[in-house]
Amino acid sequence: MRIQYSEAISILIILQTLWCGLNSQCEEPIESSKLDHSVTYDLPHFVSDTPIQKLLEFNGTVYVGAVDKLYALSKDLKKIHEYNTGPVHEGQDCSAPDPCSGCKNKPLNMNNTNMALLVETFYDLELFSCGSVGNGVCHRYLLEDGPLDAEITCMYSKKNKDSSHGCPDCLAGPSGTQILNVMSSGVVRFFVANSEPLDSTVPRLHHTISVRKMRETQDGFEFFSEQSYMDLAPGLRGNYPLRYVYSFQSGPYVYFLTVQREGGSLNAFHTRIIRMCSSDPEILRYVEMPFECIYSERRRKKRSVQVVFNVLQAAHVAKVGYDFQQEMGLKEGEDMLFAAFARSKPDSPEPTASSAVCLISITDINNFFRDFMQKGYTRKLSHFPGSEEKNFNQVRDSFSCGKHERGYRLEVTSTNPRRDYFHGRFRNILLTSIAVVPIQNHTVVSLGTAEGRVIQVVVSRFGKTEPHVDFRLDTLPVSSEMALLSPQRHDGSLLLVTGNKVSKVPLKGPGCEQLWTCSSCLLAPAFMGCGWCKTSNRCTRAPQCSPSHWIQDSCPLLITTISPSSAPLGGHTNVTICGKNFGISKKDRFDTKLIDVVIFNVIWFYFTNTTFYLGNMQLVTVGNATCVLQSISATMLTCRTPPQPSPSQHKVQLHIDGVIREAPVSYTYNENPHISSVQPKHSFISGGSTVTVNGFYLHSALQPQMVLTAATEGKLFQVTCSHDEDKRNILCITPSLKGLGVQPPVATKMTFVLDGFSTDQYDLLYVEDPKFEEFQKPTVTPRGNKSILEIKEAVKNGEVLRVSNRTCESVTLVGNTLECTVPMELQSAAKELEVEWKQATSSVILGRVVLAQDQDYRILITGGVCVSILLLLLIAVFVWIKRKKHTDDLAKAMVWYDGRAHIPHLDMLANARSANAWSVSPTNEMVSHESVDYRTTLLEDQNMPLSQAESCRPHLYAHPHVDLSPMLGPMEGDLASPLLPSNAPIDLGSLQPELLKEVQHVVIAREDLLLHVNEIIGRGHFGCVFHGTLLEPYGQKQHCAVKSLNRITDIEEVSQFLKEGIIMKDFSHPNVLSLLGICLPSEGSPLVVLPYMKHGDLRNFIRDETHMITTKSKSKKFVHRDLAARNCMLDESYTVKVADFGLARDVYDKEYYSVHNKHGVKLPVKWMALESLQTHKFTTKSDVWSFGVLLWELMTRGAPPYSDVNSFDITVFLLQGRRLLQPEFCPDALYNVMIECWHPKPEHRPTFSELVSRIATIFSSFSGEHYILLNTTYVNIDKMTPYPSLISSQSNLDRDCCT
Repeated sequence: MRIQYSEAISILIILQTLWCGLNSQCEEPIESSKLDHSVTYDLPHFVSDTPIQKLLEFNGTVYVGAVDKLYALSKDLKKIHEYNTGPVHEGQDCSAPDPCSGCKNKPLNMNNTNMALLVETFYDLELFSCGSVGNGVCHRYLLEDGPLDAEITCMYSKKNKDSSHGCPDCLAGPSGTQILNVMSSGVVRFFVANSEPLDSTVPRLHHTISVRKMRETQDGFEFFSEQSYMDLAPGLRGNYPLRYVYSFQSGPYVYFLTVQREGGSLNAFHTRIIRMCSSDPEILRYVEMPFECIYSERRRKKRSVQVVFNVLQAAHVAKVGYDFQQEMGLKEGEDMLFAAFARSKPDSPEPTASSAVCLISITDINNFFRDFMQKGYTRKLSHFPGSEEKNFNQVRDSFSCGKHERGYRLEVTSTNPRRDYFHGRFRNILLTSIAVVPIQNHTVVSLGTAEGRVIQVVVSRFGKTEPHVDFRLDTLPVSSEMALLSPQRHDGSLLLVTGNKVSKVPLKGPGCEQLWTCSSCLLAPAFMGCGWCKTSNRCTRAPQCSPSHWIQDSCPLLITTISPSSAPLGGHTNVTICGKNFGISKKDRFDTKLIDVVIFNVIWFYFTNTTFYLGNMQLVTVGNATCVLQSISATMLTCRTPPQPSPSQHKVQLHIDGVIREAPVSYTYNENPHISSVQPKHSFISGGSTVTVNGFYLHSALQPQMVLTAATEGKLFQVTCSHDEDKRNILCITPSLKGLGVQPPVATKMTFVLDGFSTDQYDLLYVEDPKFEEFQKPTVTPRGNKSILEIKEAVKNGEVLRVSNRTCESVTLVGNTLECTVPMELQSAAKELEVEWKQATSSVILGRVVLAQDQDYRILITGGVCVSILLLLLIAVFVWIKRKKHTDDLAKAMVWYDGRAHIPHLDMLANARSANAWSVSPTNEMVSHESVDYRTTLLEDQNMPLSQAESCRPHLYAHPHVDLSPMLGPMEGDLASPLLPSNAPIDLGSLQPELLKEVQHVVIAREDLLLHVNEIIGRGHFGCVFHGTLLEPYGQKQHCAVKSLNRITDIEEVSQFLKEGIIMKDFSHPNVLSLLGICLPSEGSPLVVLPYMKHGDLRNFIRDETHMITTKSKSKKFVHRDLAARNCMLDESYTVKVADFGLARDVYDKEYYSVHNKHGVKLPVKWMALESLQTHKFTTKSDVWSFGVLLWELMTRGAPPYSDVNSFDITVFLLQGRRLLQPEFCPDALYNVMIECWHPKPEHRPTFSELVSRIATIFSSFSGEHYILLNTTYVNIDKMTPYPSLISSQSNLDRDCCT
């Protein structure tokens, strides 16, 4: 078969189109969220004085049950009425005749937590509120016109005082209560379920689960019979935690959802569904069934792993929208249970941050109950005594709530797990709330999280279930308590509780600002009412944008890249355009019929019904010619450029129904490529030869190709070529023809296709592969500045050689000798080079050669010079070591001064450096102006008293033969006393022998410590800090800081100091500044040896705005007593280490410290906890307080706390309930952590372990960088009182402040 040249060209163009489609792929955009999670909304809300527990909506009025409060709110959450329900007095000293009377004239000692809130309308319009005081007795409020307290009845009947059934009026238990009131047969039945705590000391006045009715006098409750209640088995009370999470009525049944142990000896927890007949006055038909939610997690190279979400967090029963009803095959009006589960910690009901949502119709629940009971998958209740097992194998047995014989109380032993409906979307989130509302034909699920976020998503069985709303409502968790306000109206709302706040969230979503792309905006659910505002370029609702610029049927096309932007005159260049929104539809499905091309422009698509529309006529032109569309995908499209007669630039235009849009960038046509030569003309039959194409304008082609046609065999080969480095030549590798089974020579034709431009044909002759016979070893012959490789009597023909993986240059065959030039980069190689002949499919190793090197005396001269320099360096090092040893000896003499040696010039140097070069840090830490190891700090010692500023200078003994007065300046003659005077009153020999023996492992011998008295690092109240050198074994030396405690004069203080030193030596932690040891001279005070901290203290470090920090806190059972930024040091790797651990007494600056005890020791009052200020006792909880101040320092970059409060007034300031204000850029969540650290009661402060977890969670939610301004003024004002005042009256406050 023969292929004509024209046919080959046609095939070539087809192949080129396919090749471009495969290789001109656009980079896939990184999938990001369609929602901007940083957007917040200002929603209507109500803030209670106390935490809120219960929420209820009735006839447009919102009732809020909080601690000691009961509120009635309007639809706009404006307060209508407020009623105080507490506090009250309770205790053994209370002799009230009934819970309603209470104890009069007694101090109020008990808050009333709202445990239940419900409305009953059968008898009257009445509201029942049950609290934690008064044994859970409820109060009844008539909902007539007027305030809440117009008519109140305490639901306690004295007739029930001696009831044999316990306390029928005690409804609400202390651990949580679920109450469901159901009207049946003209009687309202109250189904009450009380959670059981894990505490055996709680009084048992409440039945676990019961059904009761209101007395005819409407002043109390009563049981129908002794079968109307069940209690946890006596042996399980206090040992079997049981929590009732949710309750509802559907059809003839009432249901409760619980979290409890699986039963028997198992400690694992799970969720159960409890069902009872609503018409049953006694608990005769009672059954429990496990309710399980699972998710199958697929793992790489493994089977899917089933994850069980076992503990229920929140649930809601609702009717669904029409679309979901049809998808699920539900009957109209059928109830569906939506449940938010979490994975619990092992053998604990405490949830983890991993959730799933499962749903099931109530019909399916009842069918499961029926099937499992019929199959006998039941057993007696293990936790409720007196239950009986009954077989249901006979079909005649009835499972309805009509008339029945014996009844049953049992639990189902099997379950039918439900799968996570959102397929693991929330497996890293703790869901705490759920509400379901049908909107139009959709079903919208609203979810609350433990981080205070609200997520709304439309559920669909077949479509995508991505949230359309996800915003932060509050920093506190969203409570499972919720209420719906006018859910049938278009302006319906969801009421959510966070702490002491109720927020009103529109069911259609709080807004559209979260949808930050136009496609996500227009593809949002229609009920949201979102549209794209062209002026602000964001998603909004109609009132937030000008009507002429707000659109719901269009979206801009986004172009990201285009290539190439130039091509040859011949055209046929495929232009690839990358971007997004290409052919998108409202169903989020790609439609190829709706798109054409645009280059570097923004084009608007138009919606018609559910798809985009681009008009009846679409045309893309380059100049006056048409660019033909080739291919389309969602993120890429291509068109083929038309030819042009001459080099030029042309505008690219898009024509849509007569409307012309012009691209701002022109398309460039270059001269057609011109080929002047193609070398070589031959190739081996195995291929692998490099064909070099020379010519002009070859750079015009972006994607050059070579098409080879074997005319005799009718075979066509396509080869992708490349440009050389300067883009002047094109390089192509010949393909192998061995697969054709032909004998060389074989004549072929090659054509070069350059972006659609095809060149003339060129001949290429395939010849036999070279054959290597007996040959001499390859040799290298120098010729001028080149090295020529020769292989004699070796080759019959051949053109390709490689030398040590480099292509040999200018390969020629001279007679029977193959010659080539060794590459220049190999000519300086000293080792042997391997010579190889290589082609596409095979290679032959010919041997090894060593390049001949010319005699070069420069190397010898260079070597001699290097040896001379090395000798000089060795001599210099030897002299330096001798001088260093002499200097160290002098330093050692300065430390252990005995009056026999004098170094006055060093004394003067030390005085000069101490007075002029060294600054005092606000702490006792290591900060210097001259040392290269320390950064510059604030000059805060300029106004120090002379005695303190000069206390660190080295002093000399007066020598009878030396007059020091000429060396001392004025005011210095009386300062000549030893640094550690021999006549110090402390005799370390008087210490207890047991203590000296115990302290031996921390003692450093005095001959192993060198003190550089001319390098003062810092000064403190008890002494000075010097730079020192610790001589370690084997001659090693370690930089260290040496603190002298020359102001300690009490032997008891030295003993206490040594005991703390023993603890510090054994304290090993990467973030604690460890103690290297203690040096004990024969007389005088001890010396503390600490590691050398290169970057100083954290307080000065964070004042530099170029420094970023990360906060950590480790849990360790140790009390620090002075946790502050100044006591946190940074080593050379910027690791923060807590300093002065256990020795936080060496403090001095009056800005931070004040004398508050009888010994006159200065304490860090502005970092101390309230109880430490009052009792001078320190605990780990007082360290938590200090850590809160440390966090405040970090967020203000080292601002002084309480800058406007005198140190002596700080106690009164804190007793008023006032605290540090929130810094300007401090997140709310982090400031809440600070406030909790400053709780007046230590037991209410978080632990360090909790702080680690919470701070890590807060920082993980940050995006971007947060910088703190140093010029911010922090003023404590009266309104900043997060805690109640502990001072009884203002007069007492004034008196305390003024005395």
